[in-house]
Amino acid sequence: MTYAEHYASEYLGAIFYYCLRKTGSEQEAEELSSDITIAILQELHKGTIPESFSAWVWKIAKNRYAKWADKKHKKNELFDGEDIAEHIDIADEEMNAEENLVHAETIAILRRELAFIRSDYRQVLVAFYIDDKSLPTIAKETGLPLGTVKTRLIKAREILKEGMDMAREFGKLSYRPENISFVNYVPKPGKRNEPWSLFEKLLPKNILLAAYRNPMTAEELSLELGVALPYLEEEIAVLEKQLLLRKNGKKYESTIAIISAEAQRKIFETLCKLAPAMEKKIEKFLALRDELYAKNGLRWNLGAQPEEDMRWARLMRATDVALFELSSPEAETRTKRPNGGEWDIIGYEEYHGDGFNFVGLHGSYESEAYFSQYKFGFRNIYKKTPEQMKGYLADALEAVCEGREADESAVRELCNMGYLKEENGAYIPQMMVVDARLGDIGDKGLPEEDKKTLSAAWREVVDSARECKEASKKILLAEIPASFMNDPIGKAIIEDQVWEARGAVLEFAIGNGYISYAENDPRFLLGTMITVNREK
Repeated sequence: MTYAEHYASEYLGAIFYYCLRKTGSEQEAEELSSDITIAILQELHKGTIPESFSAWVWKIAKNRYAKWADKKHKKNELFDGEDIAEHIDIADEEMNAEENLVHAETIAILRRELAFIRSDYRQVLVAFYIDDKSLPTIAKETGLPLGTVKTRLIKAREILKEGMDMAREFGKLSYRPENISFVNYVPKPGKRNEPWSLFEKLLPKNILLAAYRNPMTAEELSLELGVALPYLEEEIAVLEKQLLLRKNGKKYESTIAIISAEAQRKIFETLCKLAPAMEKKIEKFLALRDELYAKNGLRWNLGAQPEEDMRWARLMRATDVALFELSSPEAETRTKRPNGGEWDIIGYEEYHGDGFNFVGLHGSYESEAYFSQYKFGFRNIYKKTPEQMKGYLADALEAVCEGREADESAVRELCNMGYLKEENGAYIPQMMVVDARLGDIGDKGLPEEDKKTLSAAWREVVDSARECKEASKKILLAEIPASFMNDPIGKAIIEDQVWEARGAVLEFAIGNGYISYAENDPRFLLGTMITVNREK
């Protein structure tokens, strides 16, 4: 049905009744309704597409009636658009149904615009027009000079009138929010479990996403997200306080990088080509290291975990250490946040294409023990390992591995969890335990000739890691906003985004049989290690 057909079937009779009520004459009503109908059809013929057809029809009707009334020297009873006071009043009981409809739609538009006006203007508008407070009273309650209140009211009325005449459109994120995921760099979380407590809802994630590549004002964010400013401003304030948003002029911009789905796809394809060589070189290096340490009678592993199980942690450790050698000093600097936190994060858009299994690294925030556990997003391994080990458990585990006294209740808990096993009154660690005097990657304790041999193999690993890093870096730098180039910490974190290499190395190691994991495999300490000093 066309607009013209819709008008003829739904509005023609109501327009005539409206004109009859206004003119009091059937003949004049016919003439006026005909004039209104011709005006509406002419506008439609020009290609006009009304945002609200009903409001548009009645606006034309009232304008045409106003012109007719002027000719008859009657008082113009209609809203002239210069102020908003008449619109805030409750609809007149004597209005007919059509007039009430127009008034109701105007009120709806007014309320819509109030939702998009920032708080300092909205506060004065609501106080003056809705709460019926005088300007001196508003000045006293807000603590603002009277002149400032007057200026804000005038400016707010201008903004409101402009907005009421505007056809607003919500952005894509208003109806299709994205579920951004985050990778953390959290040596010290905040007292309220920041950053994770900040992203329990979609709104803060999408605020950061919206303000990432295109900085926006609060009003623009409100439209993009389809959220009224009174609610949005609270979330913006929290993100700004946590230094995740910053204001540049009137616009907000995200201070964290959010890697696009397209960049993730490109990095995946790149690592598919480069990471297999890196994985093979790590295998070669680990085998050579074991051979050299065995030849020299040096035992760097103090635990009871089987060799094949230890490979999971060793592969990831070698990957991380190689990448760490290539990182900039700024990448290890953490931003100081409120609530005592020192952390940084990076976001990832939802990506539904091919990718590697995620590999995270957790430890214990509450302990000084050098305990770590890789979290493999492969089959059912991830859910078997804790998010973080409690501090008292990590302390007890370290004490047992170093041959010191440990809290008995904590030791029993570690046994129940499988990290320790009791045999003949002694507690045996079931994970990889690295002797700090020899380490798990370097060449400590080896003769100089063997150090040179091992060093040459390690340089091959690092060179391969560099190739992966540089290729990933090129992809990321091509899409990040210019503002990040002036942020040493942010830029360093972006440039170091090759942690997908962990997943790539894992996948290719499984693919060539270096490690394996069955569908219902009971093992859960894969990727778990602790480094201890037996001399304590």
